[in-house]
Amino acid sequence: MGLKDDPGHQGYHGMKGKVNNELISLGKINKTRFFYPVYPLEAEEEGSDYYLWSTVLSPCPMQVKINKSRISSPVYNAYKRTWDYGGQIVTPQKVYLNHTLLENDQNEVELKSGNNPVLLKYNKTGRGYYLSKKVRSIVHGNNPFHWPQNGI
Repeated sequence: MGLKDDPGHQGYHGMKGKVNNELISLGKINKTRFFYPVYPLEAEEEGSDYYLWSTVLSPCPMQVKINKSRISSPVYNAYKRTWDYGGQIVTPQKVYLNHTLLENDQNEVELKSGNNPVLLKYNKTGRGYYLSKKVRSIVHGNNPFHWPQNGI
């Protein structure tokens, strides 16, 4: 992951034990002003519409919580040694899960067993994240492979 020539908030000298929350970087780096190591991103010549596609593999039907970047998520500016809000935090304009459009404010979704295609549409440049975390398995009938939420 990452954007060419963009070392992120920790610079070029390694991870320093932290992983940046903004896993998605969309746009072209603008190095005309000194913002090192977090350079602002601008639209590319081709435009600023981006489609990111992936597949979530689920071992069983389950409910997952969606964690996505928020406008209030700061980005660390090591040069200034401050947290910057910068206005470049992005969230998807549209999200499709299993070929179905999700509501923008939807916080939990159901995954089916097996492959679950996800399509994210962004319409501007910036940095952000879109992740899912298991909330609970969905048990249908007496299936010995789906353990209760609180364990055995």
